Amino acid sequence: LINMDADIDDWKYSPYNCIKARIYIELSSLLVFVLQFTRILPNQVTLVYAISGLLGGVLLSLNNDKLVIIACLIFFFKGTFDWSDGLLARIKNKTSSFGHILDAWGSNVGYIFFVSGLSIYCFNITNNSIYILIVIFFLIVKTIDFKNYLYQQSFYEILNNTQNKDTNFLKE
Repeated sequence: LINMDADIDDWKYSPYNCIKARIYIELSSLLVFVLQFTRILPNQVTLVYAISGLLGGVLLSLNNDKLVIIACLIFFFKGTFDWSDGLLARIKNKTSSFGHILDAWGSNVGYIFFVSGLSIYCFNITNNSIYILIVIFFLIVKTIDFKNYLYQQSFYEILNNTQNKDTNFLKE
């Protein structure tokens, strides 16, 4: 079993994570300091997080060097919004299960658009159609992911109070 705990003070083992965590801590604390005095809600910050993943993926897929650099900066700094929404929710006393789900969804959006944008970027610079096949395969696998569908369906049933009381199918 691998220990996946990240230590932001372990510069020797993971200098990138140390620097990135410190940048996120500083930027998110500044962002939350400003946002706490506004009408902006934590879930709106989470939506900005998701939209930044979408925007980064689109810019990455375009065949323009300046837009690719902007996309890389977006993907690097978008985590600031992820680190901000929860703190803002606690400060404004607006924590919710929906916010937690929205946060995980925003992460998934960023992941899908990063992989897709990167594959299209690789196709643009190499003109090798294997990268288009990779993105198609990736999207198909994400679409038919049964575990993800099970979670979605279970969450829907919980929200609508229509849970299937027979959970024996999970043991099969």
